[in-house]
Amino acid sequence: MKIPFRQPDLVEEDRELLLAVVERIGRSAGPFVLGEHTARFEAAVCSSAGVRAAVACASGTSALALVLSASGVGPDDEVVVPAYGSAPPAAASLLLGAVPVFADVDPVTAVLDPDDVGRLLTARTRAVLPSHQFAVRTDTSALRRVAVGHGVPLIEEAAVNRPGTFGGPWTATGVLSFGRAKGFGLPGEGAIVVTDDLDLAQAVRVLRDHGRDGDPEVSVRIGASSRFDEVQAAFLLHRMDTWPRRLDRAVRIGGYYSERFAGLAGVVTPSPGSGPVYALHVDRRDPLRDHLAARGIGTHVPHPVPLPRQPVFAAHAQGDRDWPAAELVSRTRLALPLHPGLTDAEVEVVADEVCRFAQAGGRS
Repeated sequence: MKIPFRQPDLVEEDRELLLAVVERIGRSAGPFVLGEHTARFEAAVCSSAGVRAAVACASGTSALALVLSASGVGPDDEVVVPAYGSAPPAAASLLLGAVPVFADVDPVTAVLDPDDVGRLLTARTRAVLPSHQFAVRTDTSALRRVAVGHGVPLIEEAAVNRPGTFGGPWTATGVLSFGRAKGFGLPGEGAIVVTDDLDLAQAVRVLRDHGRDGDPEVSVRIGASSRFDEVQAAFLLHRMDTWPRRLDRAVRIGGYYSERFAGLAGVVTPSPGSGPVYALHVDRRDPLRDHLAARGIGTHVPHPVPLPRQPVFAAHAQGDRDWPAAELVSRTRLALPLHPGLTDAEVEVVADEVCRFAQAGGRS
């Protein structure tokens, strides 16, 4: 039995709908980007997330860069980002000429540590940019107190969404992403900014379309091409209706895994109901990965190298400090298959093999 980590037939159940959407938009006289479907999708997200404004962009990385720019971040400013996680928060800062300041994470949840953030704030700090790791939300209340106390914005990167309505309630401006590996499972790329700050939202709208503010022939700011695709918007409007069902299945699979793994030596389960990613802490991570691979079970090692240890970011990292929790999490996290396409029998096989490995003392 082969059990892939990601669902191979990502949009198979909606294949005819997707093809129809492509044909309808391709044959229409309307725009291919930032049209009526994008406007409807943005309005639907506002309603679902309970925010005053939503701005769809071409990707999560570009959306983060646009939000930072709209927040006044520029050359030589500092942005506090997690030392563990994906590259976009640090990369978006560098794209603006700013300096990513790497803060350590909590060794259990793998999300940004508010105490370490507080120690790193300086007169040059212009934003705090946490990531919701493995769909586990950061302590936004604590981070907001730290950021507001220093007079800088908190910008939440939520590329891998939590269950529920877009990961809300939002305590700050957030960025959600819709790529293949994310909760929505798009056949392309896209992201959306959610915020209650109407001025910030308008600035992002201008920046995403070459700095144009209404007149298609006049740019009022230096912007970018980060316009949302109409096909993706129309498809996402449909996918929103199936989102609760998909996440419910993921949460139930994750709950089953956690029940089976409770008490296993060398294994720590993630927070309850944290789908659509299920990442274990495993003392002998690589041997377990190899054990499962030998039995046809796909897994994923998320972020095996902390960001400040990666070549492109090392030159910008604080050379006089370490990130022990980020190093630990990088060595111990293993993500298991968790998607709606898994059958109950496949889920049971995955759980059986993890238990078999742990009960054998971490040996195949």
